[in-house]
Amino acid sequence: MAQGAERRQAGRYQDAERIFRMAVQASEESGEQDSRYAVSLNSLAGVLQLRGRYQEAEKLYRRALAVWKEQPGPDRSNFAISLSNLASLYRTTARYAEAESLILQALEIEEKTAGREDPTVGGALYTLGMIQIAMGRSGEAEATLRRALAIQRAALGPDDLDVAKTLSELGYLCHTLGRGAEAGPLLRRAIAIREKALGLDHPDVAHTLNKLAEVYRSERRFGEAEMLWQRVLRIWQTALGPEHPDIASALNNLGMLYHDEGRLDEAERLIERGLNILGKAVGMDHPIMARMLNNLAVVHETRKEYAKAEMLYYRVLAIQEKSLAPEHPAMHTTFNNLGRVCFLQGRYADGESYYLRALTLGEKTLGKNHPAVAVTLCNYAVLLRRVHRGAEAKPLLIRARAIQSRNALESSTRWTVGYRELQGSKH
Repeated sequence: MAQGAERRQAGRYQDAERIFRMAVQASEESGEQDSRYAVSLNSLAGVLQLRGRYQEAEKLYRRALAVWKEQPGPDRSNFAISLSNLASLYRTTARYAEAESLILQALEIEEKTAGREDPTVGGALYTLGMIQIAMGRSGEAEATLRRALAIQRAALGPDDLDVAKTLSELGYLCHTLGRGAEAGPLLRRAIAIREKALGLDHPDVAHTLNKLAEVYRSERRFGEAEMLWQRVLRIWQTALGPEHPDIASALNNLGMLYHDEGRLDEAERLIERGLNILGKAVGMDHPIMARMLNNLAVVHETRKEYAKAEMLYYRVLAIQEKSLAPEHPAMHTTFNNLGRVCFLQGRYADGESYYLRALTLGEKTLGKNHPAVAVTLCNYAVLLRRVHRGAEAKPLLIRARAIQSRNALESSTRWTVGYRELQGSKH
């Protein structure tokens, strides 16, 4: 088991899987269905999760959970760990309500048995924060991740890998909230910790490089962003294989960089390749598929292929309405994009309807001063001017410029994708 954990830590997931399978097989052959057997199941499930084999991982997590439910131990810590790991998997597969229920159970157990400042509580809080991000509750998520970070730094030290993991996600959350000046230092600190502890070519290093590249792209530092994404692809293709969902993430993100540079054919090719990989891994109705479809629509829109773009935006909206909460902030982008593509086709009434929905949702979920809200304000003002309602447009433009002057981050109508935000199954 120790050898398997070492291989997993080193990013050698295939070797780790082989070792953990041998441990599971040995326990089954001996007939010992005890806590050690559950640890083996849990460890194997964690590696399978990292390798993108989610159905296999869920079955093993559930088997481990059943053992620990019958034999929880004096402090129930193993049972709590199993709940947390299954919650992480459910978040990855967009089963957010189930994930939140499980992690709250785990957090309650950890706080009662280990104390509120124990690092296991920090780990559970990290998982809760990631679920809250996926559910569009960014304010709650930031508070949760900051609490996790404080616990981890105090209990484990500033250079611990759990600290790096939380810094990575907190940094990217700051970026998505339009606070780019905070995001870069947090992400670079996470990279420094991971590179020192794990080496330059570890998959976890690539995980944070992927996020930092998006910060650079939003700052129009295209050369630096491309270098980082090419490095990410090299690391993940070597460690994970060409069909892993992480590869889809990097392809999508690099594709959007090429879009920004006007390299539309290359952008389309990379995004479509990413969609093919990801669809096989998670199915066509996963929220992250909606993100990639949105980006493909942006490419078509840039080519002035508005009908194709509109059809893709409607597919995005259908997936979001099926898989996300009714007022998830991701839908603000979709409403904004539908409004714009309707406007570009001369359907001004439809465009106005979508812009108003985008504004209402964006102000409620992102805040009235978020850069993405400023984008919608500008778009709506342009439409109002086109239909000779300039008096209504003027205050919208004034407000949008005030928001933009307070925040230098370029607001985007497209998304990058960071698929592998798991990084945390234990044992």
